[in-house]
Amino acid sequence: MTAKGQPGIRGNKAGGRFGRLLVLGRIPTTCKGTSKYVCMCDCGTRVIVLSGSLAGGHTKSCGCLQREAAVLARTTHGQTRGGKSPEYLSWLGMRHRCYYERDKRYEIYGGRDIKVCDRWLESFENFYADMGPRPSSKHSLDRIDNDGNYEPGNCRWATATEQVRNRSTSVSVMWDGRTQSLTEWAAETGLTYRILSDRLRRGWSVERAFTTPKVGEQSEWWLERAGKVD
Repeated sequence: MTAKGQPGIRGNKAGGRFGRLLVLGRIPTTCKGTSKYVCMCDCGTRVIVLSGSLAGGHTKSCGCLQREAAVLARTTHGQTRGGKSPEYLSWLGMRHRCYYERDKRYEIYGGRDIKVCDRWLESFENFYADMGPRPSSKHSLDRIDNDGNYEPGNCRWATATEQVRNRSTSVSVMWDGRTQSLTEWAAETGLTYRILSDRLRRGWSVERAFTTPKVGEQSEWWLERAGKVD
């Protein structure tokens, strides 16, 4: 056995395997101390390799292994554009806010015991395989259950609007037989989230808050204080 635990070439001529390479036979040589072997790579390419490179584990393929690794790095990490892809940056940010205590967002992530699953901690490739590319530049990583961890099944690519609707602070209100967030009701009624929220906070009924036309909210408040608004 060699220092790396690989079987030496001697005694392992035809039929020996080193990574993706299968030894077919030795090439006769006149150079003392130098042995070469013809090998068949799993991809179907034949190559000639020095015995020392095989036995030492330095050569494990015809070169296809390195090419595949380079393609993966360029594809998943965005290196072809001279930087890291948005997906890779999302993966880094997720880990950072959950485990780096100096991150300004740590308190609402790691501080609340929000974790990243082992599979995604292990590698970016696992994260990318589960999440895929983000649909557009308007999408970012979002947890469906705000109290849950970063893991498959609880994460999605979502727009800012979708994330606001999903926040733990979002208020769900039932009206006219339907329940949806106050943000969605604001969009449907043509009133702002702030107006609806303020009206409900002041004790207005849902019907009144949602159907009263918008006037100067300050004026409404003064009329209410004066007892001139039912």
